[in-house]
Amino acid sequence: MYKAVGLNVELRVVEVGEWVQFNAKPFKEGRDPIIFQHMHDNNKGDPVFSVFNKYACGGTGSTHCNPELDKLIAKASVATGQERTDSWKEIFRIVYEDMAADVWLYHMVGYARVNPRIDFKPTMATNSEIHIEDIAFK
Repeated sequence: MYKAVGLNVELRVVEVGEWVQFNAKPFKEGRDPIIFQHMHDNNKGDPVFSVFNKYACGGTGSTHCNPELDKLIAKASVATGQERTDSWKEIFRIVYEDMAADVWLYHMVGYARVNPRIDFKPTMATNSEIHIEDIAFK
C-alpha cells in the first residue's frame, strides 16, 4: 500500500529497547524520516494517559510543539464534567485537523484462544493485557 501511494519504505520490526531510540526524545539529529505503525490502546478511555506524551511540547514522544495546545491539555487534565469533555474534544480537533499529527489506521482484530479446560473470558483489554488471576482451570 505504501508503494501504491509513491512511498519507498523499508519495514523494520524492532523490540522496545530499539524502538525507544526512535520514538523518545532526544531525537537523533539528522535522522531519516520515520513512519511508525504501532498500536496504542487506551482501553480505560481517558486521554490524560496518552495525550501529553504524544502531543505536548514536553511529551516524550511528541514531534510537535504547540504552546496553546499545552495550555489546553493542562486545563483538560484537571477539568471535570462537560468542561472536561469539551476540552478534550477541542484538543483532538486541533491534533487531527490543524496539526495532522497522526494518521489513524484501524486493524482492530484480536486473537485469543481458550481451551475448554480453562475458565477465562476474553475482554476488550485482552489484546494488551491478561491478568493471570483471571484465569483458572475447570
